[in-house]
Amino acid sequence: MVARALSFACLAVVCLLALGAAQTPTRTEAARAIRHAARIATHFAGPSRYLYVWAGPKDSADATHAAHAPGPGDQSDFLAVVDLQPDKPGAQERYGRVVATVPVGAYHTMPHHAEQAFVPGRNWFVSGYMSGQLFVFDAADRAHPRLAARVDTMPGLRQPHSLARLRNGHVIATVQFGPDTVRGRPGGIVELDDSGRVLRTASSADPAFPGTSIRTYGLAVVPALDRIVTTSSSMDDERVADVLQVWGLSDFRLLRTIPLPPRPDNANREPFEARVLSDGRSVLINTYRCGFYRVADLETLAPRAEFLLSVQPPTGPRNGCSVPVVVGHYWVMPIAYQHRVAVLDVSRPDHPREVSSLSTDSTFFPHWSAADPQSDRIVVTEQGDGLPRVMMARLDPNTGHLRWDERFRDAGSARPGLNFGRSTWPNGAAGSAMPHAAVFVPER
Repeated sequence: MVARALSFACLAVVCLLALGAAQTPTRTEAARAIRHAARIATHFAGPSRYLYVWAGPKDSADATHAAHAPGPGDQSDFLAVVDLQPDKPGAQERYGRVVATVPVGAYHTMPHHAEQAFVPGRNWFVSGYMSGQLFVFDAADRAHPRLAARVDTMPGLRQPHSLARLRNGHVIATVQFGPDTVRGRPGGIVELDDSGRVLRTASSADPAFPGTSIRTYGLAVVPALDRIVTTSSSMDDERVADVLQVWGLSDFRLLRTIPLPPRPDNANREPFEARVLSDGRSVLINTYRCGFYRVADLETLAPRAEFLLSVQPPTGPRNGCSVPVVVGHYWVMPIAYQHRVAVLDVSRPDHPREVSSLSTDSTFFPHWSAADPQSDRIVVTEQGDGLPRVMMARLDPNTGHLRWDERFRDAGSARPGLNFGRSTWPNGAAGSAMPHAAVFVPER
């Protein structure tokens, strides 16, 4: 396995030299080839060894914990390390076991979103939404990550939500609220370096929409087009603007605010998440009400939102389309109140179609998802309305068929998935916890 990885790494560099035989490759080109070779080597290193899960006490989602201070018997919010020992004889006893926790010394922060992909050699950022903090984990020792930093404030903005990594190692965060002195309190975006230092900020306020309540929520970064796309959705019952916003990546300038016109089925409501497809240029949006949109003409100064489809059922709950992950030409979509995970083929960005659906039981409301870049595994976590579980699915890359990983379960349990409603944890944590964000982490 290692020899094969090294062979591919060497091949990448040799190809660069051959293609540039008439001209010596620049230092930038050589570095790019080495990074590409490293990615190839990582691909052949086998499935990710660990799963990090950002969690906190079940009542962390209760917004009444305004002080975020510990009460009698309270436990800190924490990062859980789950061992995903690769499939081999004798490994079953470690597969899906919580082997460590990293308390952050903060309480009732409402552990929320995080970077959806782990980048080796970089820290990993997570959001404590209600406390308005970001927590930064150093995972140089994969089995024993540590809290490296905490970001307590961001000038002019509060309550960070979603996070995305840039190629230069920096992180973009969406932040829901601006100053109370500004009508509508529109949020904004922030760029931080890998240590958590704030580098620049920008407000979502748009003079074309004065006083509009824009709660900057999800984001997609599109380096190929020098663009950022953000959504607007509330974390509570506040009625906010159903808009998308397009920004310049290099200058952090708001270029356009795009309202989603009302629809009879309300599929335009609560623009939730944005994702870049595998072509590196196309961006699709899902609303929480299960509408899908494409951001057309994104490379221009007049981008627009193009409605594609709705995955609302004819009867029953019609919302809950949450945090998707793109794997190849598939869009994996947890749908909380439909108790299922849908898979859409997005090989034609202007014509997505549902190709499979995986049901959950009525106690699980699927919300967050993330993919293992080194295997067919998809992690799915609970929204917060049901039992605190983490589930593992397997995606067929050829058909889009999704199935539950029956091996991923607590020891002796009759049902798949990890139960975070336990009384004891490694490293001293105690009490039931609600998982939210999760990410796959390679062994090295």
